[in-house]
Amino acid sequence: MAPRWTMARAARSIDTMSRVHLRSVIVASLLALAVASTISPAASAAPADLWSVLPFQADGVDPNVAATFRSLLEQDLGARNHARFVPAPAPCQEPSCAHAASARLGVRVVVFGSLQPLGTRLLVSATAVDGATGAILASDRMGVDRVEDLEAVARRLAESLTSGRPAASNAEIGTVTHAETQPPARRALITATSLRVGGVLPLTRDGYAGLGTGMAFDLGLWLEARHFAFEPRIGVRFDVNEYERGSYVEVPFDFGAFAIFGQGDFAPLVGGGVGLHYLHEAQRQRITLGSTMSAEHVGTREQGAWGFAAFGRAGLLLMRTYRARVLLAGDYNATFVELNGGQVAQSFVFGLSAIL
Repeated sequence: MAPRWTMARAARSIDTMSRVHLRSVIVASLLALAVASTISPAASAAPADLWSVLPFQADGVDPNVAATFRSLLEQDLGARNHARFVPAPAPCQEPSCAHAASARLGVRVVVFGSLQPLGTRLLVSATAVDGATGAILASDRMGVDRVEDLEAVARRLAESLTSGRPAASNAEIGTVTHAETQPPARRALITATSLRVGGVLPLTRDGYAGLGTGMAFDLGLWLEARHFAFEPRIGVRFDVNEYERGSYVEVPFDFGAFAIFGQGDFAPLVGGGVGLHYLHEAQRQRITLGSTMSAEHVGTREQGAWGFAAFGRAGLLLMRTYRARVLLAGDYNATFVELNGGQVAQSFVFGLSAIL
């Protein structure tokens, strides 16, 4: 058996080695922390990608709307490129101005743009300029029908400016904005009642007893989209002459389709349609009986019939941006019906329609 003093000495040696190892571990850990603390500030000090979104030029637009849109665009750009944004006090309208602003602000990219009204729409344009060279990195323009749609415009323009692709290729399903670079989205169908008051001018003797101008009233269902409208209608047209000269009455059942040119308050309209018309005419005739002792007899020759009809229309749609609108139009009508020897009754109907 080993002496006791030898075992005790061995135990002390092991304890000393353990303490030395522990100190080594502690010192190594402290050195690692020191190195990490030295490296981290250096990494965080790396320069961030600096952008600046200049105030948008507001031409005929509420400045608060322009300021809100600029803020939305900056947020959406930051969500995509993770850049840091430097505020700028003044707007620009040219790339050269934006290039000069980038030098003052010390940023890599400058975004400038404008909001402008165009009829009932609002046009938004934005351009990204390289701060080093002054070259245009991306540029796009979009239009909206409502101020509320600017949030979607900011999102799509941010994608366009960061990706370099036009907003048309970034269109999202369900958005209600209209990019200038893509066909306009469908406009909701507007349904209204149309009431027309006007006159009828017979162009032939056939069907209208050879009489002159009369009155015309139409009641229809007006269905209007962005570029076209439909109208099924019923009406009545009649003469305003003395009965001794004859009379006529026309009852049309028509369906029309029309193209509308323009989105403003003065929109030209052209089109036509077909229908079924009932036409009744009474012709006053004077008949002389006898040669020596003549007698004159005044009689009435009446006849009514249904016939196929077609019409063409040209007009001007007024106040289109309002819920209630007005249509000033004229129609050429041809009714194919045989009455008292005639075959085609032709007329021109004109009037003013209230669409409510």
